[in-house]
Amino acid sequence: MTNRPPREAQNTTPNELPNVTPRVQNLHDTSDIRFVMVEIGKMTTAIEGLQDKVDKLDANDRKIQSGISQIKGGLIVAGIALGFLGWLFSDQISALRTTIVSAPAPTQQAPAQPPAPQPKP
Repeated sequence: MTNRPPREAQNTTPNELPNVTPRVQNLHDTSDIRFVMVEIGKMTTAIEGLQDKVDKLDANDRKIQSGISQIKGGLIVAGIALGFLGWLFSDQISALRTTIVSAPAPTQQAPAQPPAPQPKP
């Protein structure tokens, strides 16, 4: 075993700092606050663009939904109107149907024969 010098009981700070140039590491770009700020700016711009696109799509969606609702309403009104008209004219429709169904079948007539040729005098 080697003999060590006795340790001092007190912790002391060095009187002088070493005269060497510290080795500066080029840290990864993502650790730079400027890089982070630029990326946040890019993301903010992208998010604002997406919000504009979503707003335009929502407006188009509302127009389409409004058109579909109008078509549904028109079909319901047309169905009610046709039902009412059918009820109103049901007697006339039944009479017309009875007349068509009970009409006698047309008879076929023999084709007319051409007149006989007349002898020449």
